[in-house]
Amino acid sequence: MEPIIEVKNLTYYYEDEQETPTLNHVEFSVQEGEWIAVVGTNGSGKSTLVRLIDGLLEATDGEVWIHGEQLTEESIYRIRQQMGMVFQNPDNQFVGATVENDIAFGLENLAIPREEMQKRVYEVLDYFEMDEYLLKEPSQLSGGQKQRVALAGIMAMNPNILLLDEATSMLDPKGRKDVLSSIQKLHQEQHLTILSITHDVEEILQASRVLVMHDGCLVYDGTPQDLLGDEKKVVAYGLQMPFSMQLKECLMEQGIDFEVGYFDDERMVDTLCQLYSMK
Repeated sequence: MEPIIEVKNLTYYYEDEQETPTLNHVEFSVQEGEWIAVVGTNGSGKSTLVRLIDGLLEATDGEVWIHGEQLTEESIYRIRQQMGMVFQNPDNQFVGATVENDIAFGLENLAIPREEMQKRVYEVLDYFEMDEYLLKEPSQLSGGQKQRVALAGIMAMNPNILLLDEATSMLDPKGRKDVLSSIQKLHQEQHLTILSITHDVEEILQASRVLVMHDGCLVYDGTPQDLLGDEKKVVAYGLQMPFSMQLKECLMEQGIDFEVGYFDDERMVDTLCQLYSMK
């Protein structure tokens, strides 16, 4: 099956940093319906990568293909209609005086007929359980609610690909949980292809694959369980270990034996219960 996204030998230099590339010969492909988490330390190139895929930046070298069509100056408008991006700070995304107006703004730019526009606005707000906030000013919403409205505005335009640039990083725990739940719902029910830049362990674990960027290079492409189960890789790439794995390492230092591999919360609880019952 043809990939929905293909990144071929992608390289990017910022104008004032010509000696070291921000992105260095990166290659990978994404199948339709995959959820890819893109992780790495600050300056690793992950945000640059997603901006190149969305056409916000132009590559120094290499190619981006979306649905079998190369991203070029001639194709960028057409290709962008297949993608939607949610950024880190929801306050930077609002342009409408009300939630309703904000979602309608993107549809107006696509010249959607008014009747269809109203239908889509109501449908997406209902889908994200934000319909009661239809006439609210965005400034009156919590951080999590703002990001759900941002997601609703993107989904009203019916994209095939959702790009998330640390969309949960500025939210409190409840807001992060609500937004992540909405993203899970989109992925499961609409088979949406998702590329998510994130530092959040819970978000990484929801993904089907993880891409690790390090010094502008793609250094890992695999499952989140294999990555987070390898402490050496996690430390080398400057990532955060899940609490369950931190607990595992502490207990191993106390002489308790564990099987090799990744332990999520459920597996850790089951293992501790078994160890306790043996005493």
